Amino acid sequence: MTIVSKKTTLQSVLVLFIALILTFQSCKKSRSDMGKVLFQKTQNKVFKDVTPEGFAEVFQKVLADKKSKMAYPKVIVAYYDHNGYDPSLVMDHLFNRDLKALIGYYKDANTHGLDPKMFNTDQIILLLNKFYNKKEIKTLDAAYYDMAELELLTANSLITYSNTLQYGAINPKSIYARYYTETKRPDSAGMISVLLKDNLKGYLDSIQPKNPQYLALQKALADGYQAPGLSAEETKRVIMVNLERLRWKKQADRKQICDCKYSGLYA
Repeated sequence: MTIVSKKTTLQSVLVLFIALILTFQSCKKSRSDMGKVLFQKTQNKVFKDVTPEGFAEVFQKVLADKKSKMAYPKVIVAYYDHNGYDPSLVMDHLFNRDLKALIGYYKDANTHGLDPKMFNTDQIILLLNKFYNKKEIKTLDAAYYDMAELELLTANSLITYSNTLQYGAINPKSIYARYYTETKRPDSAGMISVLLKDNLKGYLDSIQPKNPQYLALQKALADGYQAPGLSAEETKRVIMVNLERLRWKKQADRKQICDCKYSGLYA
């Protein structure tokens, strides 16, 4: 089988998989009151005229324009192609307690040795603030565009955050070939399931690492612990590397990950 045909087959499988998920999931919520709901949340009269049909037309264009900047374009594009371009994250999660949890976890990414910029935290906050500023969103076209951009930014960041905490920010194959066959990596099913969560806060709570070694390293990072013989910056770098190693889903005993000269940093 050629490389091209392999890619085509994988894409076909992904499309079929997403179609099946959306077919068997609970009945899709009616969005006939989309404009009313958004107006109630934002108090911006522009949103009164928002319709699912009008949004879908703009969303398809924004999706095509932004996909090259996404970390997981095939999954995201296929997902929205098959859910009727429904802005489920904007409508169901970004104007309730899920938003606070989402932004809170993104901002606290440094407690995992990660940069919040990985998850477009600042861009999402700035875009969300526009929804409450009548001077920022003045036209229906602007409302549709900002809704689409916010939906895609959130979808991409949410999948990235979920994958990073559960599997690591870096594929170990690119660093250590010997880790590859033993290490699990995120798949399409897992990524799509993130976008389908009804309780997003509960999901984000559930994926926080609970490994005692991981928690001990987080505490060391937060307390500014400095290992003997190392500078503060060197200690921080070693802790961050070991946090990443502990995020890798190895089938082998996790203690085998602690094979570096600074294993004393582990509890």
